[in-house]
Amino acid sequence: MRLLIVGATLLIMAVSARPALAQTPVWTSHGPEGGGIAALTIDPRSPSTIYAGTVGDGVFKSTDAADRWNALGPANAVVATLAIDTLSGRDVRQHPGRHRGHPDDDAPPKGVLKHWPRGIDGSTGAAAVVYAGTLGAGVLKSTDGGNTWQPSNTGLTIRLVRALAIDRSNANVLYAGTTAGLFKSVDAGASWTSSGLVDADIRALVIDPETSGTVYAGTDFGVFKSVNAGATWSPMSAGITMRDIRALAINPNNPQTLYAGAGGGLSGGPGAVFKTTNGGELWANTGLAAPDVRAVAIDPEAGETVYVGGLSSNVLKTIDGGATWTASSTGLINAAVLSLSINPDTPSTVYAGTNDGVVKTIDAGATWAVVNTRLTNTFVFALALDRTTPTTLYAGMDQPEIFKTTDGAESWTLKNSGLASFVSVQAVAIDGVTPSTIYAGLSGGGVFKSTDSGESWSAANAGLTHPVVQALATDPATAGIIYAGTAGGVFKSVNGAAIWTKTPLAVNVSAIAVDPVTTKILYTATPIAGVFKSEDAGESWSEINTGLPPGSTALALAIDPGTPTTVYVGIQGAGVFKSLDGGAHWSAVNTGLTNIAIQALAIDPSSPQTVYAGTGAGVFKSVDGGGSWSPINDGLTNTTIRVLVVDPLAPSTVYAATFGGGVFVLTQ
Repeated sequence: MRLLIVGATLLIMAVSARPALAQTPVWTSHGPEGGGIAALTIDPRSPSTIYAGTVGDGVFKSTDAADRWNALGPANAVVATLAIDTLSGRDVRQHPGRHRGHPDDDAPPKGVLKHWPRGIDGSTGAAAVVYAGTLGAGVLKSTDGGNTWQPSNTGLTIRLVRALAIDRSNANVLYAGTTAGLFKSVDAGASWTSSGLVDADIRALVIDPETSGTVYAGTDFGVFKSVNAGATWSPMSAGITMRDIRALAINPNNPQTLYAGAGGGLSGGPGAVFKTTNGGELWANTGLAAPDVRAVAIDPEAGETVYVGGLSSNVLKTIDGGATWTASSTGLINAAVLSLSINPDTPSTVYAGTNDGVVKTIDAGATWAVVNTRLTNTFVFALALDRTTPTTLYAGMDQPEIFKTTDGAESWTLKNSGLASFVSVQAVAIDGVTPSTIYAGLSGGGVFKSTDSGESWSAANAGLTHPVVQALATDPATAGIIYAGTAGGVFKSVNGAAIWTKTPLAVNVSAIAVDPVTTKILYTATPIAGVFKSEDAGESWSEINTGLPPGSTALALAIDPGTPTTVYVGIQGAGVFKSLDGGAHWSAVNTGLTNIAIQALAIDPSSPQTVYAGTGAGVFKSVDGGGSWSPINDGLTNTTIRVLVVDPLAPSTVYAATFGGGVFVLTQ
């Protein structure tokens, strides 16, 4: 035994004496937390397991009743609907609503039978089979509880899937509602065939839990019903006065009772909730005038209790089958409710997916709490780093929102006081001399300014005649000089946005860069006319497109801080171009770039030969000034890159703002 111990010790010493292998750079998600949740579903076999379908970052999963979430991918997926195969083999448990000694001790309540068998938490057995309907990627299937995904689209001629339903008596039978009709699979998604309603945009599907061949579809033409498993369909909208059906729910204990949630339609007016008690033969308006209903959920134990979510900050609730409704908003974040899911074991626990994350109630809607830990599905359009304190960053997002971090993206705080509503923050810039002064460019709201590091904001639009602001840049050497790139050209202010003056450049501008040495030199990228340059602080402009493709869609710019005559431009669909003479001539530098949809560029200030390119399919890095590129995407769950920023004091740290996955941080 002693010899074995000595041998093991020598082996450990030998291994530890080897030179350390270079670590592969890995991106980590760093918030801000939240984002649009279009779909929520609870695994009824293990109700602490919840899946959330996000609007841009695939599926997230929680195994602890939403205390924490983990990203499952697939990258960039816009998930509109989720469905779980509840018939996969796992250990069956007693329904928690039954009591020892009850004559039906081992049976679920009436109407819940088709939801079973139920699994014991932590039991061994088959992992959940999960289907995700997406807008653009069709149906995705996971056979391992969401850890990996595969497309399941054979025969699916349209990839915009808004609704999914699984036959509760035969998990091989699935229905997919698309923007151009219904599709059916009888082999667990391996293949699909058209199943009617070809002219309808199908937003909701439910199956009768007692008669599996009876299927209901909510469409933009009202409700349709099939009694023969989708072979034929009949309109079932008598009494429904609003045909834009967005949600359907069926009472599991009385399947003749259904609720249909209607949107506001093209008029943009309030939606409504309709109810039928005879399987859709006749519907009645419950009298609820809710803004654009998107979700309806029925308590599985108390079928007269129904929750409704729509494009407001309320969940509406009835306990008398829709005769009366009350608003349930205490603790709800200011966001639209897009999806609802009720814990089948404890129906007082309800989850709501909103356009700003997930909220949860454990008291049947009396109070709600945000449960977004590690759920990052945010759309970050802009990212600005304080050069004097690089751990401080500002992230511009939709709705609008500005988040701030002072610890290098470890945590974020919302800084919205005074901002306009219902538009997105497309650009953020920090004054070059006074870092407590921040500017935000809004898409439709002009420019807003903060002089207290983001604590409060006020409009700063005097003279700014184009409110669609897409780019901002400040003079790094002179306080108060700022340039705004708008849909109508470039505007300039020399007094901290108190007054704006229009410059002669009148084309749509997507990016602005200021020469860090000679600050009167400016470059602008435009989405229709390539690149323009000014050598007199915007007083005049020249088109500098020699070597660029005609009509280039230029979206990103970067200037070498050590040699400012070296400039890079990112062209959508054409890759990265480089100029060594201040833009007079350009040449493509795309070797190794497997995606040329360039949306962001950044240069390492300590080593300007190191350049990063953000694309529609991740980040690429060059260490030879664009001579060659290599992908660095490990850890990215969203690869649509909008902004890249390098920490000037710790250049091995790179921040990436993504379109649907929040901010990622790379430490090399």
